[in-house]
Amino acid sequence: MAGIRLRRPLCEGGPRPLCQAVLFLADDWVAIILEKIEYERKGPDGKTEKEYAAWVTRDGWRRVSSDEWVILFSEEVGQEHWKGTPPPLANW
Repeated sequence: MAGIRLRRPLCEGGPRPLCQAVLFLADDWVAIILEKIEYERKGPDGKTEKEYAAWVTRDGWRRVSSDEWVILFSEEVGQEHWKGTPPPLANW
């Protein structure tokens, strides 16, 4: 993933995944991010099924200029999936 550039890190403003914790190391950030995903897909019987997923990732970023960031890494910490009804998580 090195080389991907972003104007600001995911934990700064706007409708982005929920950032749980951020560690600042000079111009580097390490963030724990909770992503909540909802999607629909057609099952083998042709019916539309609603599914939900929660992902936790650990992402590292480096500031390369005053308004530009490069992602250093993104690793999955954990994930969980549900079908049919929303998961038992607050603010879903």
